[in-house]
Amino acid sequence: MLKMTINEIYETYNIENTIVNRNATKCLLRTLIKKGLAKIEGQYYIFDSNSFEYLIDIYKNLLSFFDFFYSLKSDLTSMFEYLLDIKDNDSKLSFHAFFCPGYSTEGGYKDHLGNTTVSKLRILSDLSKYLGDLKINHEINCYYCDSYIENCNDIVNSNWYKELLFNRDLFDKEASQYFESKNIFHISDLDIFKDEKDLAGHIDQDIIDKVNKKVYRSFYIANETFYKKLGFSDEKMKERNDILATMYIMISDYINGIENGIYLPMENMYDREKIIANNDTCTMYLLQRLVKRNEK
Repeated sequence: MLKMTINEIYETYNIENTIVNRNATKCLLRTLIKKGLAKIEGQYYIFDSNSFEYLIDIYKNLLSFFDFFYSLKSDLTSMFEYLLDIKDNDSKLSFHAFFCPGYSTEGGYKDHLGNTTVSKLRILSDLSKYLGDLKINHEINCYYCDSYIENCNDIVNSNWYKELLFNRDLFDKEASQYFESKNIFHISDLDIFKDEKDLAGHIDQDIIDKVNKKVYRSFYIANETFYKKLGFSDEKMKERNDILATMYIMISDYINGIENGIYLPMENMYDREKIIANNDTCTMYLLQRLVKRNEK
């Protein structure tokens, strides 16, 4: 066991004294305390050096893929708990990435995959190889979101369903270049989204009422910024917001039921992912510069 002040820990382990790193280090130490591997005496931390070094080394490596600026303290604490868990038994980190379909402005779906979808599949593949090199037992599951979709109005586009299936097939083929079939899913096949009403989505007011009001407001503002550009009325924006809020919490609860489950946002509006993170789902955010670099 080592005995150090927090500043001595930063210096000894070459941890750059930034807000993100300070937050992560304190969450790491909080995890060790919870596991009985550390304690506080005055201004000193007394901690198991092997466990600390194991976690801080992985954290530093993960900075190559993740932007922990967006992470809540609960995200970081869960991540460190999961890493300790897989170190001591045969469990694994279970990452879950949900991809939106390629919507077209004609009320249907694109006949090609978007750059973001293609680039993020590549990044997830690189991440999997990187985690493998670090000897971290893991799985990455990719989901095509063919439920709770927006473009499903026969009057606007009578061919929308065929276009959806074509776009979904493109996703399956692209994802299969990097992942096995057991790690590629359609959310319409999940038990939580099998009801007929889930195709266009529905609002579950009981779910909405359980969301923290500040979190709900932040989620609404993030969606409002996006949907205003599409010309949505206030009424239509409110309806779509609450349909999405229902879906996000259902996904969050689904991941929470999986051992060491981690949510990976695939959309670029990270502000609206807090609705999932605040539902006690460990959430990790890809570095945006990786996405931009892969899109070139």
